[in-house]
Amino acid sequence: MLTGKDRLQFPELPDELPQGAKRKLWLEMNQVICDICEPQQAKRLITSAPQLAEAFRRLQQGKKVRRNRSRLLRKVAAFAVGAAILSSAIYFLKPLEKVTAGSEPLAPVVLPPGGDSNRPVNEVCSIKLSSYPPYATVYENGVKLDEQTPTDFRDFEPGEVVTYRFELDGYKTLEKNYSVPDSDIWVIDESLEVFRPPVDNLIWIDSVGGSYLPRDGYHISGFLRNEPFKRFLRESKTEVEVRTSPFSENGESIEIVLIDKVVASAYTEWLEAKARRRGLLRENQMITYIQDPDLVASEFSDEDRTLGYLPTRMVVKKIPFSSVKFSSDPEGARVYVDGRWIGTTPMNHRGVRPSDIKVEIRMDGFKKYQNLFKVGENVTEMVHVKLEPNDGVVFGLQWRNSLDMPLVPIRKGLMAAVFETRTQDYRAFMRATKYRPYRKPGFRQTGSHPVVGVNLADAQAFCSWLTKKELAEDRISEGQRYKVPTDLEWSELIGLVEDPNAFPSERDHKAQNDSQLANRYYWGASFPPKEVVANLADESAAKVYGVAKSRTIDGYNDGYEKTAPGGMFPANQFGIHDLCGNVYEWVDTSYKSGQSLAVVRGGSWASFSKSHLRVWSRFLISKSVRGNQFGFRIVLVDESLELDE
Repeated sequence: MLTGKDRLQFPELPDELPQGAKRKLWLEMNQVICDICEPQQAKRLITSAPQLAEAFRRLQQGKKVRRNRSRLLRKVAAFAVGAAILSSAIYFLKPLEKVTAGSEPLAPVVLPPGGDSNRPVNEVCSIKLSSYPPYATVYENGVKLDEQTPTDFRDFEPGEVVTYRFELDGYKTLEKNYSVPDSDIWVIDESLEVFRPPVDNLIWIDSVGGSYLPRDGYHISGFLRNEPFKRFLRESKTEVEVRTSPFSENGESIEIVLIDKVVASAYTEWLEAKARRRGLLRENQMITYIQDPDLVASEFSDEDRTLGYLPTRMVVKKIPFSSVKFSSDPEGARVYVDGRWIGTTPMNHRGVRPSDIKVEIRMDGFKKYQNLFKVGENVTEMVHVKLEPNDGVVFGLQWRNSLDMPLVPIRKGLMAAVFETRTQDYRAFMRATKYRPYRKPGFRQTGSHPVVGVNLADAQAFCSWLTKKELAEDRISEGQRYKVPTDLEWSELIGLVEDPNAFPSERDHKAQNDSQLANRYYWGASFPPKEVVANLADESAAKVYGVAKSRTIDGYNDGYEKTAPGGMFPANQFGIHDLCGNVYEWVDTSYKSGQSLAVVRGGSWASFSKSHLRVWSRFLISKSVRGNQFGFRIVLVDESLELDE
């Protein structure tokens, strides 16, 4: 426009802008051109040739363009002054308002010195770039700098975001975004990680100093020598019989090691891990081995060959990945490779390294399948399994375990015992383990009564034993275990929704101050209960020696002085009995953060107080106490589902 030339006289511009950093550069350059070509001179932010040259220089350096805003600021300042004068005139010309007694005058607005408190103190920040090792090539916002680390200072405005990339042969490329601080000087100092993987046509050195000659598609070492092998034995704490033989390699007299395939695999695994830690291998590269039974060496005997003790060389190459297709009858079984969940059948497991893999296929209600498979190079293996039914748990369905304890589903991955752990269940545990810590209740019980006289550690020991027992019997799978419920899980059993991130003490406090929960009992909102709902401290308990009538519930009679057999009172919505009364149930959560005070829930045959029978009430006690009011209920969890998801 300024030249008076037609646009067709200018060079043709591309229809599409480039992407990435160059696109940003083009847009900035376009804004500069628009500024200098603004028809109204008063609106131009770049007003001189030096300013234009400075703008293009900053663009080349990847920095923001500083534009002259002085004219604009003068206009804004003039407008502000005028507005202030007008406001003052209006204030002084209007009638004075009466200030009534007790009212307060308006506080004056005090502006901080220097104006805007968010404005940077420093106009520019000078940045120096350094690296270890030095002499790294640096790219600033995608543009290569003409200098290497350490660089000269470079000026940026505080708050700007600049991208630097450091490149140096033999080291990993490092690229980061940096936010320029509000300071006069800032030094960016980065340490670069070693990265020296094998390169075609060049000798490669491994992590223990071994040399590998380049071949077509791989690198190969000389025969494994005694010194690096001794280092492997020391660091891996491996004890094996070491057989060696003198050998002349490229005119050098050396001592080579004779090892079998098992030891060769262990050595290469150790060597590869060491090389990866030091940045000497790419992700898609591996170290393997080859053995030479035909080598002629002075002390390499026929006996060594027969026993599989052979000279061994290391090979570095790209990993020849394979895939394994898994299927099962029925479908939907969980697949684990080397103990790691990878999916459900049918599925194709890609990117498998050639090796021996341990495969497990599990499905609730079926025997676990497990086997060892050898996966070759660049192949697709097929694994199909017909699963055999057993008496194992099926999460989501009612089930009876090996002790004939019925369990019901609560939610995905959580089953709960219908009854409190019975004396017959606990006796089976004591017989099997010779576990003896136990306090007799002091009254008669049958096998179907809930066990009492146990503390939290006793309950945990029972759960641990039952888990091991049923894993061995293939009734439950790895990742599934019995345990004492947490405080939050116990609340789930009773249908109470509470904060999962809070401690029991915090849940208690919140419920007590919640009008809908403050007086909510297992049976409703009234106290005492109008119907027989649980085994509590009823009138019959007052007949027992040592129990005062004041410690019973007037007008309530459940028919049991002490504990009752499981299932004598109505179940809740899940089909669980005795969550209220009979015996207090241990939960595996401390009452408060930083304290060891334990919690029991649900009340017992001796409970009579309102405060102990609300659905959210917690009874505080030492973990070690064994009393005739305290028992426990077990839950079965499937923690493998957390990994599956």
